[in-house]
Amino acid sequence: MRRYTPQSLMHALGLWSVSLSLITGGTALLVDRWEPRRVARLLAEVLPEPVTETAEVLGLPLLAQWGMTEGGLILTSPDDPPDWAARSLGRPGIGTEAELRPVTAGAPVNQENPGRLMIRGASVCLGTMGRDSGTLQVLAEHDEG
Repeated sequence: MRRYTPQSLMHALGLWSVSLSLITGGTALLVDRWEPRRVARLLAEVLPEPVTETAEVLGLPLLAQWGMTEGGLILTSPDDPPDWAARSLGRPGIGTEAELRPVTAGAPVNQENPGRLMIRGASVCLGTMGRDSGTLQVLAEHDEG
């Protein structure tokens, strides 16, 4: 089975993904730089078989999940169709909202005009320090309600 993580091997998730592949006799899919179209093509070549093989061999569905270091978990469910993890990352977890927004306002999200995934939830930070400026940049406003 192949596993892929866009995380650097210097990140705990990247190391965990490669380690899990080695422990289970699988293969880790690593790329030297982030090229979304190339990664999507590589993933499309390998995903359906492991998903269906896992369900057939173990009698349990393979579940997919996506997340960030700070949270924003999206995952499939044991109640989804057996091959669902080959076609979807699932739905936002409890207390998490996800929305795909166009990069250009008013434009459709499609292959030529990819969107940005926006995540909102209790584990997502409200701001970040400016990379070079040293100032705080607020990314979202918090409403005490």
